[in-house]
Amino acid sequence: LNNDAVLEKDCAARMVEAANGKNKVGADMVAAKVLRYDPPHDVDSLGLALTEIGVAFKRTVDDQSPLFCPEGSCALYSRRLLETVRTTYGWIFDPDYFMYFDDVDLGWRSRSLGFRVVCEQKAVARHKVGASTQKKPSLPVYYGCRNSLLFALKRFPAGRLARQFPWLVGMHLTDVFNKLGTERFLPALKGKWHALREARAARSGSANRVATKGAEVD
Repeated sequence: LNNDAVLEKDCAARMVEAANGKNKVGADMVAAKVLRYDPPHDVDSLGLALTEIGVAFKRTVDDQSPLFCPEGSCALYSRRLLETVRTTYGWIFDPDYFMYFDDVDLGWRSRSLGFRVVCEQKAVARHKVGASTQKKPSLPVYYGCRNSLLFALKRFPAGRLARQFPWLVGMHLTDVFNKLGTERFLPALKGKWHALREARAARSGSANRVATKGAEVD
């Protein structure tokens, strides 16, 4: 649960029920229905979707896109999942990310180990989006740009990375140049550069070889 999110009554209980197989469908990852804290309380997230080239986005309509994993502002994971992930990779949330995309990365590794995810819309949380970073507006720009690229470079198997490479390059260059002339440009450029540098070291590490070898996720 994010420090800028709050649970409505019975949210946690309903997520546990969903994990335990309510309606005969159980899962080790449960996404909640996350609303924006301030009026008009629009839907902020019904979990996360993931595109072929590694773009993660919040689902706001249940049939918008297939659910990939819970969104980190409010998520439930089974102990079995957490213990298996820790045993396999040495950690649960990858410390390389610090903020942003750590939930996507955990979802990728969990799915590669065979764990399922569901969204329980009767479990409701409210999220003050951006409240924890509003005093440092460059942080979400830097880490958002850095980690979106770092995730694909770290986790995509070599074959998928090669197939998607032209689209990855185009997307991430566009992401940076769309910020040209604004105060967001330098944090974005720095983030992409650091992602390239750090991904090379990460893919050569033994823990990350476990993460990429055979870890093609639908």
